[in-house]
Amino acid sequence: MTAVCTARGFPEASVQWSLQYLYNNSQHFIDPRDVQTAAEQDQHDHLFSVSSTLKMPADISEYHRVTCFIYNPTLNVTLNDTRLLNRGEL
Repeated sequence: MTAVCTARGFPEASVQWSLQYLYNNSQHFIDPRDVQTAAEQDQHDHLFSVSSTLKMPADISEYHRVTCFIYNPTLNVTLNDTRLLNRGEL
């Protein structure tokens, strides 16, 4: 199972993922090396399209939520999207 997060804008955004444990609600941030993130810049409008894919861990039943954080360094703004996991499913 995978989760995908996308963004479009300028400058290129950075992406971070977290999983929230079911039993104590603590948050576990995913190592960026365990996520596949790619960015492309449009030659016409110069905006970046970023796509990030997280392969969900085998022990997914231990988690309650998955969150994708998109950070714009110029605006110093972070947007996020959280999905609840229902018995290990998005």
